[in-house]
Amino acid sequence: MLVPYDARVRAELERHGGTVEKFIGDAAVAIFGAPDAHEDDPERAVRAALAITDAIAELNASDEWLPPFSEPDRATRLLSHGVRWRRCA
Repeated sequence: MLVPYDARVRAELERHGGTVEKFIGDAAVAIFGAPDAHEDDPERAVRAALAITDAIAELNASDEWLPPFSEPDRATRLLSHGVRWRRCA
């Protein structure tokens, strides 16, 4: 059940320069800036979170058993993305 989800999340993270560390259930842990750091890594992480939200909406729309996203749902889902930034030495 999570295989299509994991594949889309991984694709979006990698497309924005992230490296997937692991999946924990339906949560993904990714790193931006390793092994190669970019000045805009925090922005890349946020753009990846936005792209993941849109990708999940597309997956839900393609499955008749899942309700479609509405705009309030999208805002709620965006709040559930955790983006933490820390400069590593």
